[in-house]
Amino acid sequence: KNSLNYLTIQPTEQETTKIIEIPDLTGLSLQEGNDQLSKLGVETVILGKGTKIVKQLPEKGQALLEGEKVVIQTDGEVTLPDLTNWSLRDVMKIASLAKLELNISGNGYVRKQNLQAGTVLKEGDYLVVHLQPPDEKEEKIEEDVVKGG
Repeated sequence: KNSLNYLTIQPTEQETTKIIEIPDLTGLSLQEGNDQLSKLGVETVILGKGTKIVKQLPEKGQALLEGEKVVIQTDGEVTLPDLTNWSLRDVMKIASLAKLELNISGNGYVRKQNLQAGTVLKEGDYLVVHLQPPDEKEEKIEEDVVKGG
């Protein structure tokens, strides 16, 4: 801060990251679990077509960073959501809960996935995701516009 003042640069205030502690949702109905997560203001992803929660990530007591997703698995058939723009951390939750073999290329956020959204998942299925930093996608779009594509 002193160095910035010396160089006559105004320091910016750093925002603190909000951390949320997740309750145990296992055994609850999907509706009850969703209600609890809604009150906490977190984004929920549902794996499965059942009505009762059997697993969750993060688990009870684990911290959830602001903007991170809570994945809950129900007792029904498990289907893959659209992972576009997801962080690797959130994709790893899906792979862990559904017991998938995860293969990753690149870094950043998901741009492509080998299995289509809605695919019924079985233990041991291979999920391949291609990650790309957010600014690369924007640059690609700008190049296409400039080139007329």
